[in-house]
Amino acid sequence: MSLPKLAEWVEGTKPARYGMAIFCVLVGIGGLWSGVRQKHELGSQINQLVNAAVTQASKDDLRMFGDRMDAGFDRVVKAINLLSKGRVVRPEETHPKPPALLPPPEHIRYTESRAPSTIAGSPYGLQAIIQTDATIQPVSIGITCDGEIYDAKAFVAGIGVMMSVAEGFSRDRKTFLLRFQYPPITPANPLVVTLFSKTAIRIQKIELNPQW
Repeated sequence: MSLPKLAEWVEGTKPARYGMAIFCVLVGIGGLWSGVRQKHELGSQINQLVNAAVTQASKDDLRMFGDRMDAGFDRVVKAINLLSKGRVVRPEETHPKPPALLPPPEHIRYTESRAPSTIAGSPYGLQAIIQTDATIQPVSIGITCDGEIYDAKAFVAGIGVMMSVAEGFSRDRKTFLLRFQYPPITPANPLVVTLFSKTAIRIQKIELNPQW
C-alpha cells in the first residue's frame, strides 16, 4: 500500500486514527524519558568529578593542619626541657607579617588518578580533573609530568563539544599543551584530561597560559 493510500485509510478509519494518536504519544513520552535520563546521568557525572576534587582539597587542608600542630608540640617540648634544666624560658619574639596579597582571580587545583588506557603501545593512563574558582575563557593550559607523554584526550565535564582546539607537546614530550576558545572552564564544569604513556607517570605541575 502506497503512503497516500495508507494516509487516506488512516484518516477514514476511526480505530486507525486512535492507534496512530496513541503511537505518537508513546513516542513523545519515550523521547522525554530519554532526555530526562541523559540529563540525570550528566549531572551525576559532574557531581562525581567535583566531589573527587573537594575530597582531595580536604586532605590537603588536614595535612597542613597536622604540620602546624607538630610544630606547636615541638616548641612546647623544647620549653619543658629548658625548664627542667633550670633555664629561664623566654617567649620567642614574633614579628607581624605583612598582609598577604590576594590570590589572582583565576587559579586552579587538580586531582589525579589512574585510568585505563585505550591507546595501543601506551598501557598507562593518568586522568587529571582540573577545577577553577572562576570562569576561564579562552582556555590555555600546560600539564607537566615526570615522564614522556605519548598521547592525551580532554573534555569539559557537562559539555559535549569543544571549538577552536589546539594541542601540542614540549620537545621532551613531558608537557601537554592545550588551548581552546569554547567552552569555558567554570566551577561547575571542570576540565578532564587523560594522559597516556609507555611508563607510569605523575603530574608535576599544571599552569595557565604556558609558553607554546
